[in-house]
Amino acid sequence: MPIKKREESRADLMARLTQPKKRSEKEISESEVKAKIRKWLSEAFGEELAHFHYSARGGAPGVSDRICCYKGKFIGIEAKRPSKRNHKDGGQAADQRSFEKTIRAAGGHYILAHSLDDVKEYFNKYLA
Repeated sequence: MPIKKREESRADLMARLTQPKKRSEKEISESEVKAKIRKWLSEAFGEELAHFHYSARGGAPGVSDRICCYKGKFIGIEAKRPSKRNHKDGGQAADQRSFEKTIRAAGGHYILAHSLDDVKEYFNKYLA
């Protein structure tokens, strides 16, 4: 018995092929998490929050990806891909854990973010 092929209109095919695919957490990159955080900080706070990207090239190892100052409070934000949430230490390297400890000991805030929601929750809970 021959297999019947399903006829699909050109419009249906294009609609199916151009729809964004839902990706699992494993497929989301760290750079995508960083971009979402950067965009949200800019849109949600504008000039009320100063935030900068830190590049470790030639700098101190372990410093968080984003350095922020909000209402006189220092905030370090280290972004990791969502799939590292359940890894040992959340995917942080030893020098990143050391930086976190130093910031917290000095009274600063430190967010280990595996998603934009992690940052939003922290701001709502501790910085609102």
